[in-house]
Amino acid sequence: MKPLFIALAVAAAATASAVFAPTAHAEEVHRQDGPAIIYVSVEGTTVFEVATTLAVEDGHDGDLQAYYLIIPPDGNVKNAKKVWSEHVFKGPLRPGVVRDSYGPTGGFLTGTILCAGWWDPTGKVTIPGFPCVKIPV
Repeated sequence: MKPLFIALAVAAAATASAVFAPTAHAEEVHRQDGPAIIYVSVEGTTVFEVATTLAVEDGHDGDLQAYYLIIPPDGNVKNAKKVWSEHVFKGPLRPGVVRDSYGPTGGFLTGTILCAGWWDPTGKVTIPGFPCVKIPV
């Protein structure tokens, strides 16, 4: 009886692991607009990670802070929600790439648009680029 019990236990474990196995890997999407890039890890309408990067040229005197815009499925920007990053990069900054990974995550309605922007809280520099990703991708 022991071999039958072991076989049943192995079969039950295999079935349980198949039921609780993670689903397919999330899609990773990058969009670029000028020096700004948005990165979104998404599966269907569930967003697991949102990040943005910005290429900084030599001589950037201001500060940098990322923000994210959540545009509803109707596309009306007046109803958009702005989410500010927790981190401010204090200038002057050397040339390179700055990255922020505090974007909004969770479930979104089909047709929601996520955008990433950067601004200078000191007002010294205007930062171009506003890449967006539509959910689902």
